[in-house]
Amino acid sequence: MNVINLFITQKELDITKLRHFGSDGAATMTGIRNGVATQLKKLNNFITSTYCVAHRLHLASEEAANETPYFTHYKTIIKGIYSYFSNSYKRMYELKKIKEDMEVSDLTILNVCDTRWLSWSNVINNFHQIIEPIQKALQRNVNSSNTAKFLFNAM
Repeated sequence: MNVINLFITQKELDITKLRHFGSDGAATMTGIRNGVATQLKKLNNFITSTYCVAHRLHLASEEAANETPYFTHYKTIIKGIYSYFSNSYKRMYELKKIKEDMEVSDLTILNVCDTRWLSWSNVINNFHQIIEPIQKALQRNVNSSNTAKFLFNAM
């Protein structure tokens, strides 16, 4: 709440014009006695609050993914491919070259730590756009790298 008050003060916002508060549903955000939503409601009776729709959707998709047997294996392969290419400047350059050769402007090579919430759908979409060149790149390294061999066979 201190951070929110500081933000409101620094931006010279009028708390009485704030109409809605969305959060991840954590007790510190929605608690009945001291939650941020409750404290904001004390400052402005007209504020409504909800559990963030994007966060709920993420939780639902994670639960669905956990109930899909092959998805965990699929995520492991995707993370392995990213790690394989990102651990070498030469291979990362090769991956970027694949992107350029495909001439796909909206294709972004995402870091594993950046793949959270709904970005998995972007990762999967991007991966499927370059799957054939990735397979070729891995196949070239099958004899010199056990990781490349594993990833190529897994794909």
